[in-house]
Amino acid sequence: MVTIAFAILERMQHRVHFFESWSPGKLPQVRDPHLIPRSSSSVELAVNLLFFTWLAVYCHSTEVQIGSTVRISLDSVWLWFFLGYLLLALANAVFAAMKLMHPYWTTKQTSLRLLTDAAGSVLFCWLMKANILTGIAISGVAFEKTAILVHLINHWMDKLFPAAIVVGVVILAVNIYRIVRLQSGPEHLSA
Repeated sequence: MVTIAFAILERMQHRVHFFESWSPGKLPQVRDPHLIPRSSSSVELAVNLLFFTWLAVYCHSTEVQIGSTVRISLDSVWLWFFLGYLLLALANAVFAAMKLMHPYWTTKQTSLRLLTDAAGSVLFCWLMKANILTGIAISGVAFEKTAILVHLINHWMDKLFPAAIVVGVVILAVNIYRIVRLQSGPEHLSA
């Protein structure tokens, strides 16, 4: 059957001329799975620096003012989250800068990524369970209505905790897969 198929293709080639214009040199380059696109590292660096700056300027206390009409009150445990997210944003920015200089995944880089992603996942899951929001004051809105809003936000953060765990596990699994893939093949020469 295979021989017949190729015989038919060979005879049809005289009419179609498909194989005359085909060249292996025209095939796209094979993507190196260890290559980190510089564009993604640049975006990661910018986003982490913006997040670090925003966090340091606007969220450094348990009282967050949004404009002149909204004030959000957070539990005192927020300061631990603030420090944790500040350190993670700084570590991720440094990590992104390292990836710009050495744009190939190495065991060291994947291990660092696994560590920061694990810390971020734990911190986020803890935030979902912490009932961090203690109050919202909106000018022109009755306290009873904002108290219901605070309760609903804390309630839904608690209800979405299992989803946060699933997302964290998926992120960690991707990092572990990257480490296993690296260790099963040779690391890039620039490592």
